[in-house]
Amino acid sequence: MLSGRHPGFLQPQGHGYALSRHLRDRLVAISLYFLDLGLAHETAFRTYLGLNLQAAAQSQDGRTPGRGARRIQAFMRVLEGETNIRPEQARFLAAAPGMATAAEAMIVLFDIAGLFAEEARAVVAETAEAVCDRMLPWT
Repeated sequence: MLSGRHPGFLQPQGHGYALSRHLRDRLVAISLYFLDLGLAHETAFRTYLGLNLQAAAQSQDGRTPGRGARRIQAFMRVLEGETNIRPEQARFLAAAPGMATAAEAMIVLFDIAGLFAEEARAVVAETAEAVCDRMLPWT
């Protein structure tokens, strides 16, 4: 579980999103935080992801070993306080922006799309905003 010990938790690189009362802004902030974390530790995340995928390929059942799921926990933590979102909706809402950030998004945006870091951040923010606009029409 995430705790206050994580530097910059919900305050990625000077954005005031984390302190916002608006759910949309807080979800965008989490997306940017986890992308920034991946950027700050790119080599380590790429190595870990490669080892994780290799372990899955070598397993008898082909399943990927479990990972920390910290980003999903962070999204869920913010969504827990929302009285108009049911628990099953919160899981879906956490998964949607969760798949478009962190090391996996970094690999797609850098290696496949050929973007630079600031461009990648803009895409992650726009994607999180689009998810919110679609899934949280009241925000």
